[in-house]
Amino acid sequence: MPAFHHDDIVRVIPPFHRDVMLDLILAWAEVDVALKLLLSKVLNVGMSDGADLIGRMPASAVLAQIRKAAAANSASLEVLKLIRGHRRQYDKHAKPRNLIAHSKCVGYWIVDPNYLVFTSFEKTAEGELAVDRTPLEEMRRSHRWALAMTAMAMRIVDLN
Repeated sequence: MPAFHHDDIVRVIPPFHRDVMLDLILAWAEVDVALKLLLSKVLNVGMSDGADLIGRMPASAVLAQIRKAAAANSASLEVLKLIRGHRRQYDKHAKPRNLIAHSKCVGYWIVDPNYLVFTSFEKTAEGELAVDRTPLEEMRRSHRWALAMTAMAMRIVDLN
């Protein structure tokens, strides 16, 4: 990949790029809800009681609780098997979501407009903040993974 210079940023975010980011964020919001519904099911509590119990717990903590609760309940071993495969991919696919949610998108890379450029409030060198170039295709993969994760979780929630 060519070297990156701050002058290589087009400080405009075209609608197409925004659409990719919005699709990803909305899909990850669905993952968050679906995992909380799944945890409620594994804990065998009603949805409103589950909402009180789980609240705003981060998705990674919800996944850990699902694994813990499913492992303790032999009736939920199928849930454990299904979650295990998806959990391995969670951190990888969460990276673009986290960039969008916790960094500033400063534009796209003039060298390759398929890369969005983000900066975060994280020191990388003296006088410099972290800068990440993220390809739109990685965001699309994250979006597709989030849709699949939500579908899998909702299939389990709907099973009786």
